Amino acid sequence: MSLLRDVVILRRFLAEDTVDVINVFSASAAVLVFLARISLFSRVHRRVPVVGSVMGLQSSATERALITHGRVWMTALGVRTLVVISPAIEAIVRRLPISRNRIRHVATVGIDMPEPGDPKRISALRRCLLGREADALVMTVGQLEPRKSHDLFVLAARSVVDVRPQTRFVVVGQGKQQMALVNQVADLGLQDHILFVGERTDVDDLLACADVYVKPGIVEGFIGITVLEAQAARVPVVAFDTRDVRMAITSGATGWIVSPGDTTALSVQILRLLQEPHSSSAIVESAYRQVVERFEINVAARALERLYLEMVSSRTLRD
Repeated sequence: MSLLRDVVILRRFLAEDTVDVINVFSASAAVLVFLARISLFSRVHRRVPVVGSVMGLQSSATERALITHGRVWMTALGVRTLVVISPAIEAIVRRLPISRNRIRHVATVGIDMPEPGDPKRISALRRCLLGREADALVMTVGQLEPRKSHDLFVLAARSVVDVRPQTRFVVVGQGKQQMALVNQVADLGLQDHILFVGERTDVDDLLACADVYVKPGIVEGFIGITVLEAQAARVPVVAFDTRDVRMAITSGATGWIVSPGDTTALSVQILRLLQEPHSSSAIVESAYRQVVERFEINVAARALERLYLEMVSSRTLRD
């Protein structure tokens, strides 16, 4: 019933003929727009160009390929142009039964560059996160969902703490995996070393406190906004190797990449960065410059604006 209600509402909105372009970002949104448009009697209203943006792939590392492909195909339902934002997404999209001239690679991933934080506030926050015993912070930010693979972050923490017990690991975010992760931490005896701080609104300040940032996800489909945010905060970033994370990290040049799921290699790289912090300064600065040049929000907005204007122009010519 909710789908029918939403279709009726959207249909009325489209009938007012005030919409120039529609951009859908998920399979469910694409289906909703498709149903609303085909229910319109006026062919003019049906010609409103629809852009589909595939923003991710697997919902977990164990998701079946059929489910992933089906979700991507549904996102393409009824769209004139299908936007892909990463190599892994494009590889799947090009295997779908859709016309190749509908596929566009558009650089629409971007972040707001962080404003300088209050040094006193950040210093106090860092002391709070460290507690009495720790002197270094390793952080990850993201929803506690299966696709984020926080369990690998916890396993790497165990190896690091065995060598360097004065390290504190901070997990920012919340989600349905939280209890499982808390139990994993308890089973590994890491209660004093891993801190769950929940969902926060002060992520920029939290990142400014970190000595190392880790992206523990191993599924394809997205760079990871938090990778870019950490690089913008001038924090060294370590990630598991995926085709998409390579858009932001060239290992040894703008960050560090280790084999997917290899928590031993991840812990070794974390330890290197903690033990030799000054050795990473040039790489951290290179990553920061890359974010400014390629991933700053205005760069992404201009790319999307060009696409929308192209869609509006094509509709005008058709009308």
